Amino acid sequence: KNLVNTILSNNGYTVYDLGKQVPINTIIEKAVEVGADAIGLSALLVSTSKQMPLCVQELHKRGLSFPILVGGAAINRQYGQRITFVAEEEPYESGVFYCKDAFEGLETMDKLSDPALRPQFVEQTLRDAASVLSKRQTGRMALEELGRASRGGPAERVRSKVSADVPVPTPPFWGPKSTDRIRLQDVVDCLDRNALYRL
Repeated sequence: KNLVNTILSNNGYTVYDLGKQVPINTIIEKAVEVGADAIGLSALLVSTSKQMPLCVQELHKRGLSFPILVGGAAINRQYGQRITFVAEEEPYESGVFYCKDAFEGLETMDKLSDPALRPQFVEQTLRDAASVLSKRQTGRMALEELGRASRGGPAERVRSKVSADVPVPTPPFWGPKSTDRIRLQDVVDCLDRNALYRL
């Protein structure tokens, strides 16, 4: 959220950061008050991401037309496309735009701010969203639904593709062990180079 704020602000956008765990009503009232070009929502946890479709539905119910940018660790593109629909097959006409990072958020805002690009961009986003309605949900949200189903809640059963017959490895020793020197190579072997260099 803070990174998106910084990137957008540095590129000429005015950002109103309302903080964490903000009630939907507060978000909508602020957007109306300042005449926002778009609303940005971020979710780090699955429980937080469940507020996103409620915001979309509330905007639709009030007849408001703010485009919504969504992102965060808890959701994926498919989830962003699914919450575009306020009823069975009725989309939120202004669009819900999934942004995998702050730079995609900036790119999305640039397209929404350009009167020449906006109509086609919104239309394409709605078309892409309609194409995922019939597909099975994936990612964290699907796992959450699976967990709810296993606890007896209402959800479609999703069969895991993870094999359960994998042998459990035996550790080299049990219990505590102290060492007075850690070899550099032992540390290097544990580094995730992808995460180290990309992040």
